[in-house]
Amino acid sequence: MRNNFLFKASRVLAVGLLSLAAISCVLAESERVPEVFQMNPSATDLSAFQTSISVTVQCDLHWTAQLQDTSWGSVAINSEKEGTGGSFMVTLQPNLTEEERTNTIILKAGKSELKQTIRQGGLGTFFSPRKIQLAGTAEASVSFNSPLSWKAQLVGDPDWLTLTRSNGSGGNSHIVCVAKDENVNVGSREAVIRVTIGESQVDIPVVQAQKDVILTEDGADVALYYDDASLTVHTQYNVEYKIETSASWISHVSTKAPLHTAAEVFALEQNTAPQPRSAEIRFTDKANPETSLVVKVTQGGKDPILSVTKPGFYGIDGVNYRKGEDGFNQSSVREAAGEPLRFRLLNASALKAVTVSGLKEDTTRGSQMILQVKVQEKAKVLYSNYITTTVLEVKDGTYWLKESDATYFVLKK
Repeated sequence: MRNNFLFKASRVLAVGLLSLAAISCVLAESERVPEVFQMNPSATDLSAFQTSISVTVQCDLHWTAQLQDTSWGSVAINSEKEGTGGSFMVTLQPNLTEEERTNTIILKAGKSELKQTIRQGGLGTFFSPRKIQLAGTAEASVSFNSPLSWKAQLVGDPDWLTLTRSNGSGGNSHIVCVAKDENVNVGSREAVIRVTIGESQVDIPVVQAQKDVILTEDGADVALYYDDASLTVHTQYNVEYKIETSASWISHVSTKAPLHTAAEVFALEQNTAPQPRSAEIRFTDKANPETSLVVKVTQGGKDPILSVTKPGFYGIDGVNYRKGEDGFNQSSVREAAGEPLRFRLLNASALKAVTVSGLKEDTTRGSQMILQVKVQEKAKVLYSNYITTTVLEVKDGTYWLKESDATYFVLKK
């Protein structure tokens, strides 16, 4: 009987110990790192009147979503599927300013956080051109891609201008106007086209220069990369003009000129400094210096990160992982058809691996890319995060991607 009692007692004790062990192994969700954690927005670059983004979520933990700046946007959850993810909608207000603006979608689950930058263009890029420059009595137009039906009208009913196309149902759209006569007055004259899209109204300036003009359809401000070697400025003119540049790193090469238009070609020197630089190209009427066209050229600086040639993952949780240093002597790149690339550095003696995945092979300079970074030692995950980067350069199978001056990647196939 005593043996039977001891046997039952030992069974109760064993069950209790197993229960305690199981409880101790279950962490609260707030302390866990999700194994599956992705968001896929329908778009990240929107025009001024695009106001909604649908986002699907893949996540094995409970998740939340929010916008960093709620003054011009909001988030609404569409569905939540326990253990698999769900979806939500980002709704934005139309951007009625000239410049683009950015916001950040923040997705959180457990100890991890995923950020996605979204850009909403301004009116300066929505209408092309933003300001109509009339040359004589030739028709001129402004094009835009409208998500809604639209209509246009002249403000104040000017007697020298008429609209020949003033409404549309959306999509690729054009407003067309024409001056009734050449402007033989001294100085230019102006009018305003008011465009109504949805509940918003936007004004488009129209300017007709006096009869002698030098114009360009390329815009008066040109932005270039640090290594761009040439620039072509297309001009429209009815006077003979001369060309001057304000800096030695930009020089006039040639003129390709049919009647009343020209393609002026300029050579550029590479900007090796990190700071951007600017210069002006001035087209001046030889007979009347007051008739001129000034084009401002801004050439970006060369980011110092582009001088780093050793492949590696820099500034990962404060640590640099470089091929051939600190025991990380083995590297690999996984390529699967249609799938993002995966890069890995391995320290075989320490059984430590650093993996970076998510790079699309066909990415181009200036685009954004979300990289997943994971640091493992044996079976233990020491660090896991998603980092939003900008592609600085793609050259000869090497990719330079930057989150900040401290955190960046040099990835080589």
